[in-house]
Amino acid sequence: MNLSSLKLPLKKSFLVLITTLVVLFIVEMALRQFSPKYYPIIPAAYEYDADLGFRLRPNAHLLKTTDFQQESVSNSLGTANFQENFEGYESLVFAVGDSHTQGTGLPADLSYPSQLDFILNQDDQGFYVKKFGVANLGVAGFGGEQSLIGLRRLGARLGPPAIILYLGCDNDFEDDLAFRSRDRQRIVIAGSPTWGFLTRPLRFVLEDTQLGLLARVSYRERVRARMVKEASKQSDRKLSVAELESPILAQMKAYAEEHNSKLIVSWSDEGESYQWLKSWATKQEIAFADWAPKANSVRATIPRLPLDNQHSGGHHRGWTNQVIAQEFARQIRARR
Repeated sequence: MNLSSLKLPLKKSFLVLITTLVVLFIVEMALRQFSPKYYPIIPAAYEYDADLGFRLRPNAHLLKTTDFQQESVSNSLGTANFQENFEGYESLVFAVGDSHTQGTGLPADLSYPSQLDFILNQDDQGFYVKKFGVANLGVAGFGGEQSLIGLRRLGARLGPPAIILYLGCDNDFEDDLAFRSRDRQRIVIAGSPTWGFLTRPLRFVLEDTQLGLLARVSYRERVRARMVKEASKQSDRKLSVAELESPILAQMKAYAEEHNSKLIVSWSDEGESYQWLKSWATKQEIAFADWAPKANSVRATIPRLPLDNQHSGGHHRGWTNQVIAQEFARQIRARR
């Protein structure tokens, strides 16, 4: 075979490559212009963790504007707090959970733990005094098992908290399945030993391009759907997510009893899990933050007021988190 006979296939391959790149570029630009997708979080705010898969990067305060102003804040402990530490507070409160606890979709000071901090530490004249150090252990994407690990880890570091707050979410079981399969340890994230030097270019493709975002979301949905389908075969009836998370709830209860902590639980959205957890808490003689009826009373009076954000970040609006915080505060005071 001579050189001229090789040139034709190479030219064709080159033309196919160029054509493909041009088409991808056009699709990318069209998506950016007409149907842009955004991450509801700031990926740079997270880093690899051998036990958890990922965690908040300590000592970070990041802002990013998409179709809303994103904010992620963390202290040296790696909790989502503006306070550097909790020295001088009379009691410690650990708020564990996922993005609903961390405060995704809102300025960091509008998360429910942050608003709870302001409520609990206000004196009769409205001045801020150090009574309850509310540590926000919430991390977007965490399931119940990761929340439990984070609770034990910070408890070992700071000492057991006086009060533990747990706000469950409808995707907790899916996140737990992903964690057990070690899918969380393979996430493309800073410090990942799986991806090494490929981490930065892969993050660019998966986070900063519309096609990459679509591919990543599609892959995650397929993986989660497969895991949930397999898990559902193990039960002869459909269980609520809260009921599927009952082993985690039992472990949190055991941890609280072992360390003489008060456990208060709730669920992020009203539905089957909310009602199941409320019933479970009553049977277990555990406090339940029953915030939904209060929020419903607001919406009954102001029907145009949305419960959730209407931007890509989703999650509850600030006033909803305030209602959740007030109900947790009511339960805390009732048990003091």
